[in-house]
Amino acid sequence: MSIAYYIYQKGYTDHHSKHCLDAEERKQIKNWLFRSLLKSSGIWGSGLDTLLTALRTAIKDSQENGFPLEALTQTMRQRGKSLTFEDEEIEELATLKYGDKRVFLLLSLLYPFVDLRNQFHIDHIFPKSKFTLPKLKNNQGLNDEQVEQWKILCNQLPNLQLLDGQENIEKQAMLPMTWLKNRHRTEEGDLDIASIKHYCSQHDLGTIPEELKDFRQFYEARYQALKTKITNLINVT
Repeated sequence: MSIAYYIYQKGYTDHHSKHCLDAEERKQIKNWLFRSLLKSSGIWGSGLDTLLTALRTAIKDSQENGFPLEALTQTMRQRGKSLTFEDEEIEELATLKYGDKRVFLLLSLLYPFVDLRNQFHIDHIFPKSKFTLPKLKNNQGLNDEQVEQWKILCNQLPNLQLLDGQENIEKQAMLPMTWLKNRHRTEEGDLDIASIKHYCSQHDLGTIPEELKDFRQFYEARYQALKTKITNLINVT
């Protein structure tokens, strides 16, 4: 409602509203909206009418050029709706579990190059089907406690990515490096190392191990990368 009111205040009509906002305005609006939705405490819960009234006033009275991000942030902070994320909240976001409605939101914010006009799935980088008791205990030599830990880690954000629906179907239960080697080939059929490195860099995958036994190292490295990226992205001035 606040975004709609901002566009209304700008005097845009339905005819050209899709193209009315410049790139910086869209970036600020997206950042503000996503940060508010990622807050586990719930920004848009209690006291909503009072908050929306205050936000409307802030938009109307703002002297900022473009979307009044600072004015809205300050207004929300004054009402106990801070958009600043503490360390504990950052850690919680970096380990969001598969099935949490914020996972898709956070991944799309972290990787804005993903064209969401297409159908994207939340993919387990190391397939979930590999994390069964027999496979982890017998094949990887893990004890019962380690098996339970790995099964938890498998479903957390460091092992998740956004993947085109068709690609996700093709990937199925393949280990990530096996899938990347099958997918990234030159016209001559040779392995395209540069393309694989680019994909891994884009998605903060680091060095992907060839085998499941090195999953824990992969998880820890990507967790640290995501934690830093989330901090830089959502705790902006």
